[in-house]
Amino acid sequence: MAPATSTPIKPIAYRSGFHENRWQGKRDSTRLGKFKKGQGMEITESQFGDVIVLAPSGRLDQSTTPEFQAMLLGIVGARGSAVIIDFTGIPYISSVGLRALMIAAKQGKVANVPIAVAGLIPEVNEVFEISRFNFVVQIFDTVESALTALSSDAAAAYAAR
Repeated sequence: MAPATSTPIKPIAYRSGFHENRWQGKRDSTRLGKFKKGQGMEITESQFGDVIVLAPSGRLDQSTTPEFQAMLLGIVGARGSAVIIDFTGIPYISSVGLRALMIAAKQGKVANVPIAVAGLIPEVNEVFEISRFNFVVQIFDTVESALTALSSDAAAAYAAR
């Protein structure tokens, strides 16, 4: 009887959202899009009439969510204006990012401040559908449609820009 042979399993190291096969030197970062973990987040804020539009850009993950959450909760708590979050620049959202939205939605409900999201890319939209976040916040295809639904004054200001 011939001796049994086994093929060694090559270890894979998980780092910062990508995996690297150390033995072959190959990287697979295709699931990250153009943003990498820890890169930071840029958030722009605009006001149209009585509605504030936040446009974050980057991954909404454990390293960037605290900054996003602090800004969002500050706006919801202090200003009392409706908030639309433009997700066109968000290629990825983790459970920590969803938690930040849930906390803001609860705070907004107490303060009677509507919170909506717009411009979800298909992958992020799928996360919202699977986690049933379409019942937590209003979802719109575009910022313009969200503004129209929330405030006619804001929609007019957006159209006049």
